[in-house]
Amino acid sequence: MSAAELAGELESSKTDIRKNTGSDAVSVVYPGGAYDNDSRDVVAKFFISARTSDDGYNQLAPADMHLLRSKTVAKYNLPYMNGWADEASEKGLWLIENLHLVGDSNPAGYSFYLSTDDFTDHLDYLDSSGLWIAPQGDVARYIVERENSVATLSFPVFKQDFFSITLTNNLDDSIFNMPLTLVVKLPSGWDTVQVSGRGVILPAKVSKGILYLEVVPNSGEILVERRDV
Repeated sequence: MSAAELAGELESSKTDIRKNTGSDAVSVVYPGGAYDNDSRDVVAKFFISARTSDDGYNQLAPADMHLLRSKTVAKYNLPYMNGWADEASEKGLWLIENLHLVGDSNPAGYSFYLSTDDFTDHLDYLDSSGLWIAPQGDVARYIVERENSVATLSFPVFKQDFFSITLTNNLDDSIFNMPLTLVVKLPSGWDTVQVSGRGVILPAKVSKGILYLEVVPNSGEILVERRDV
């Protein structure tokens, strides 16, 4: 397949997905794990990330978002699979799991089979780990936003009981609209705060003088007001 033919197929696929689901496809998997430099470059024009079948983990800011690695379920055992999540968590890595056939039986002896019960147990383990579990496309969007966004804090000159935060980037808001987690060290003595944006109270958490809140970039000014005085 030529580069032009591949581009045409990818473009028509994205159009069909949008037409039938109402959503934009932002990430892709190389069929059969096969790729080369030319196909990678074409894919990068249409998708923000692409997964290979190359074994391994990914850095939290991958060197190439279109050559993502994965861990493939084959001849598995549950402790081994659960260990992937443990290792990724301990080393601060991004784990993408690559599964094929999940079902109650495997009469054809397919090598990449995973039983429904074991799959459920594995999901329960992941759920109990406290890790963020999300589709590849959501994680990719989050990473691109995080690497390209700037948070600006503004304190008023004469009043010391509030400040504002703006989170901005130059990305396409129709695609890059994942909320980012902001971690802000509060001034001493600020034990309770109220966070609002566009006149709406926003959920936030304060722990040991640190404010945690979720903000969508380019969503306007966020106001943080001290409430313990």
